[in-house]
Amino acid sequence: MEKNYDIYITFPDGLSEIQNELAETINSYISNLTKIIGRILSSKPRILVKGKDFHKGNYSQFFELSSSFVFFVHPLFEKNPDYERELNDLCEFLHIDLLSPSKTPPGIFKVLLEPPKENLKPDCVEELLSYIFYEKSIINRKLQSLNFGSKKNNLTIYGKLLDLAYDISLSLTEDQIKKPRKPEHQGYIYLGLTNTDQLESRDDIRRELQQIGYKVLPLKSMPSNEEEFKKVLNNYLEMSDSVIQLMSTQYGDIPKGFKYSISDLQNRIIKDFKSKDAAHQPKYYIWMPTSKIINDQRQSLYLKRIKHDEAGNHTEIIETSLESFKTIVVNRLKAAKELKKVDYGNIFQVYLISEESFSKEVDKLYTTLSSSGLKVLTLDFSEQVGIYARHLQKLRDCDSVIVFQQENNQFWLDSKIRDLIKSPGIGRLKPFKKVVIVAKSQPSQSLLDMINTRTEVILNKKYDEDLILRKLISE
Repeated sequence: MEKNYDIYITFPDGLSEIQNELAETINSYISNLTKIIGRILSSKPRILVKGKDFHKGNYSQFFELSSSFVFFVHPLFEKNPDYERELNDLCEFLHIDLLSPSKTPPGIFKVLLEPPKENLKPDCVEELLSYIFYEKSIINRKLQSLNFGSKKNNLTIYGKLLDLAYDISLSLTEDQIKKPRKPEHQGYIYLGLTNTDQLESRDDIRRELQQIGYKVLPLKSMPSNEEEFKKVLNNYLEMSDSVIQLMSTQYGDIPKGFKYSISDLQNRIIKDFKSKDAAHQPKYYIWMPTSKIINDQRQSLYLKRIKHDEAGNHTEIIETSLESFKTIVVNRLKAAKELKKVDYGNIFQVYLISEESFSKEVDKLYTTLSSSGLKVLTLDFSEQVGIYARHLQKLRDCDSVIVFQQENNQFWLDSKIRDLIKSPGIGRLKPFKKVVIVAKSQPSQSLLDMINTRTEVILNKKYDEDLILRKLISE
């Protein structure tokens, strides 16, 4: 059937009688959303609005005529029988209860103006992803709706409306051509749930990932039951090329019936998944806030445990500004997407060993190796506790090693070569596929002879990053 309307927008009848300010907020959202979608599609969208174009008594006749649906959620709307009935009928019309967690609901969008006090009714709308239009007050820590007024609020609202408009426009485009558009890249990325203080940052990253062609998981709200949560997350991990998680400065609330915060629970499930499935190891990017801004003792201990347990195990822990983290991850994913897969003789992870002092040369080498499609392991020198244990763990995990000497310190160089020699004694099961040593002067030949793999030596004054890469991957 041909669709007469692009978007069906609903909320309880008589809203202006409940609260004028809330009605004004919703109307301003609808007005601006209409303008943004019009700019994206280059044509004015055909919109049905509850209370203006239809009412509670005649809503169902418009379901068949509409391409996509937007509904609002607020605590004042809870236990409204007419609204619950409408949403239940809409769920049944779209067959939402029959969708698997990995399937995107067809063109229905849930806008949260404030967090609900109870589980949403009907149950089907609880499962839908939320577009969150509220934030936590810095002054009293209370959650409040976002209203147009201040410059800061306006920018935040427009960003959220842009996300919603982009997703609605995509669903309309798919509906018009009768079949889903195929993105340039069919890969999935699981973007971990996070605390309210990082929701805006998570939205920014989700937007960037969508723009470079990834499908961002979860596609539906995660279950509120811990066992179901674990089951669904494991399914998502099976599908994912990569996992991204933003850590907060606070440990976070523990949901009813859960043992840990959502962030902690996700990480435990991911760790367990990686230990059981050696064949599928999605790349895991973790952003850490700097230790200077963490004042929650429980979160501080939790983050230290993450650093100790996860470093090197197909995991990259990045402790920098959020903007830098977003740039690093997106650039790596873009490079992996754009570059053709290169056969490096099964070399996947290379451990780049360097001295603690910062060097632009090491940074340039890291960029060259990462851009080539290799996973580069390094040590985080900011966390000295357990640093040698992490060094040994990386020696166990990596396929190949590059030892990069920056200072003319023969003792340091010899000690690192001895670590390579001793690696079978620390649990390494196979020889390194290749060892490349970039040194200020020729290393001891007697030590080199004891390394049980092919070793290339490049004198520091005669190298460039491409030469090191060629030596690493050459037969």
